[in-house]
Amino acid sequence: ASDFVLFAIEVDFADGRYNSGSTRSPCFLERTVLNCLNKLINDLFEQRQAAQHSEKQQLREDMVQYIRDNFSDPTLCMASLSHRFCVSENYIRTVVLSITGMNFINFLTTIRMEEAARLLRETEDPINTVAEKCGYLALSTFYRNFRKHHGIAPVQYKDALG
Repeated sequence: ASDFVLFAIEVDFADGRYNSGSTRSPCFLERTVLNCLNKLINDLFEQRQAAQHSEKQQLREDMVQYIRDNFSDPTLCMASLSHRFCVSENYIRTVVLSITGMNFINFLTTIRMEEAARLLRETEDPINTVAEKCGYLALSTFYRNFRKHHGIAPVQYKDALG
């Protein structure tokens, strides 16, 4: 930036002519200005890239947190996330896999099953209520997923707790 100031002092802006009283050559000043502008443009580009990376990372984290916060919504799916965050389903698939190490359905099911186990342990809610609180409209799907995830049926799980 200081080189640019030096150039501005040495150029007569009224008519754009080089000040002949300067001890520096016009070529030197042109190179100096170009170097300053190049550095300025590169700095701005790097700042923009950093900001975009930060925005993308925040969006990725927001998507995963949204799934965690809204797992109980039975309509939660990649299409609804795609609409909510204005991104493609492929992008959601990639984000969820990269952050969680699981595909979308496995991640959502894991969250739901962990919450189901917690509710069965800590509440007196009947199993159909637990299923609804965990985003399941069909009790048979809840039973199948619970058995697959925990290796035991929800009724047996609840009975084993006493």
